[in-house]
Amino acid sequence: MGETERVFAPWAEGALLGSALGAIAGAVAAARLGGGAGAWLTSAGFAALALGPAVGALRAARPFSRAALAVPLGAVVALPVLSLLARVLKATTHHRPLGAATFAVIAAAMLLGAIALSGRLLIAGSAATPDGGSRVARVALAALVLVSLAISVVLLLPALSSEAARAGVRAPYVEGALLLAAGAAAGLVTLPPGVGRVARIGGPLAWLILVAGAVFTASV
Repeated sequence: MGETERVFAPWAEGALLGSALGAIAGAVAAARLGGGAGAWLTSAGFAALALGPAVGALRAARPFSRAALAVPLGAVVALPVLSLLARVLKATTHHRPLGAATFAVIAAAMLLGAIALSGRLLIAGSAATPDGGSRVARVALAALVLVSLAISVVLLLPALSSEAARAGVRAPYVEGALLLAAGAAAGLVTLPPGVGRVARIGGPLAWLILVAGAVFTASV
C-alpha cells in the first residue's frame, strides 16, 4: 500500500462505516416516524454526512495519543449547546428534513469547535510553564466539562421522563446516544483486509450517494 493510499484508507473506511450506520439509523427513524423511502433517505444521508468524516477522523488518528481525549471531551462540552439547538429547531422548523439538515451542519461546526477548544486546553495543560499556566488550563478544562455535564443533565432529564416517552420524545435521544456509541466503535474496529479494499472505492461512493440523495429529498 502506497503512502497516499495509506492516508486515504481510514477516511474511505470511515465513509463506508458511516454510510452503513446512517442507513440503519435512517431505517429506524423512518419506521418510528412512519415515513417511506424519502424519509429513510433523508435521515440516512444526513446521519452519514456527520458520521462519515467523524469515523474517518477517529480511524486516521489511531493509535491514539493523549490529545485524542479532546474528542470525547469536546462532545461533552458541545452537548448542552446541541441540546438547546435541537429544541429551537424543533419549535421553529416545520419542515423536518430541512430542520435535520440545518442541525447536522451546525452541530458538526459546533462539535469541531468544542473539540478544538478541548484540544487546545489539553495541550496547554500538559505544557510545563513557570507561571502556572498549565494548571489554569487544566482547571479551566475540568470546570468546562463539569459545567457542560451539569447543564446537559438538566436539559435532558425532561426528555427521558415517562411523560416524554409516551409523547414519543425519548426515542430520538436514545437513538442518538446509540448512534454515537456505534460511531465511536466504528472508529476503533479493525476491518478484514477484503472489506478494507472494498471500502477504498465503495466507501466514498456510498457516502456521496446517500448525502446527495438526502440533499435532493430535503430540497423538494
